[in-house]
Amino acid sequence: SSPSWYLTPTAKRITQLLRWAQSGKIVLIVSGPGLGKTRTAEQFAQGDPNVWLATMAPSTAGVATMSIEISEAIGLGEVKGSPQQLSRAIKNRVRGKNGLIIIDEAQELTDKALNELRGWHDRTGVGIALLGNETVVGQIDGRKSALAQISSRFSMRHVQAAPMEGDLEALFEAWGITDREQRGFLTKIGKLPGALREVTN
Repeated sequence: SSPSWYLTPTAKRITQLLRWAQSGKIVLIVSGPGLGKTRTAEQFAQGDPNVWLATMAPSTAGVATMSIEISEAIGLGEVKGSPQQLSRAIKNRVRGKNGLIIIDEAQELTDKALNELRGWHDRTGVGIALLGNETVVGQIDGRKSALAQISSRFSMRHVQAAPMEGDLEALFEAWGITDREQRGFLTKIGKLPGALREVTN
């Protein structure tokens, strides 16, 4: 069976960024598929009741739907009422907790939803980590006017297309793969899109 979790250099870097975000910052973490950012975020959230992970989808792109998703992630359950009431409930819940809202698949969010997140950050000091694929960078840089306010607040950006030096070694260790030919073959696969996930499959 596949190793449930192993610390790669990429995972270590993402964990550092999440920790930094939790000190009340907004960070952007972008990587190609299969580098383990979702697993790392899950691992980080498991260890701390004030870290909340919400995964976006096309159906949660707007302010109201995003807010519903996040209110569930932070343990408010299904909050009834207007988007303003929902927003107020979320701000009250996260205020003063040294908390972090991690948004996975952030590329799905509309400009308005991203700006709503920025507003929560500005009013409560909650940390926000936006995790996404390469399209989110183009989105944020390409839609300058709408997103200038959030873009100027990124205290750190991490953009990574391929595995870091040492990622594959960590995976081989975790799986107990010592054979040189096998490692060589899997290293080739690890350089393709899908990276570590493809090697695992």
